[in-house]
Amino acid sequence: MTRLRVNPADQQAVLATLPNRFVIDEAGGDVHIVSGDALASAGAGAVMITEPGLASAKALRALADTGSTIGLALIAAPALPEAAIAASRALNDDVPLIVDAAAETSGALRATLFELLMLIDTLGCHAEGLRVLADTPSEIILVVESVDGWNGARLTARRSFRTRFALETVSRTLRREIVIDGTALSTPAEVRLFDASGTRTALPRYEGGLRASWKALHVRLTEGTGDDGQIETAIRLLALLDAAGVV
Repeated sequence: MTRLRVNPADQQAVLATLPNRFVIDEAGGDVHIVSGDALASAGAGAVMITEPGLASAKALRALADTGSTIGLALIAAPALPEAAIAASRALNDDVPLIVDAAAETSGALRATLFELLMLIDTLGCHAEGLRVLADTPSEIILVVESVDGWNGARLTARRSFRTRFALETVSRTLRREIVIDGTALSTPAEVRLFDASGTRTALPRYEGGLRASWKALHVRLTEGTGDDGQIETAIRLLALLDAAGVV
């Protein structure tokens, strides 16, 4: 088992569902849990970053350069079933003409926008720039600049009493609707695809994004595998938020 000390209550709830992978040890642990805005306090060894969107690209790069095994506790992107991702990427030459991603959160808007950026990156959008349309204490709206055809993608994060992510894309042949509830651990992501053959729903995955994130970190720790470029992607997207002045 991998030992760790856990303070955040939400992570304790997630880890309670992974009894054969991690054991909570208040005396210390093999994995350090740090918030994205406190990466400088990360000790030696593996690190799980909660609210990674609060980190700066520079801070995450510095941590990555130490060679530590790093996990990102993400709610949205890891909750998608693999079949849904594959179906959404099936028509790579038929890029979305309309992309509207919106999220509600009781937490930091920047962290939620980062989740949305990681979500659309998973589905094929390689963001290269961000433009701020609105920035208020209760809502931030961004437009994504991309060379792969996802230009004009709009991301909205607004304050709410709940955590919820919704994505809708429209291309010439496919419409995609995705809804992810970030508060109920047992609620699967809803993925519906619409095309000329009709409407189909991806098989549900009864696992929240946070649980999937911890499982992925455990695999990297026990099997020595890489992160499939997740950290480099995160650094790139954080740099876009930094450049756009989103705090």
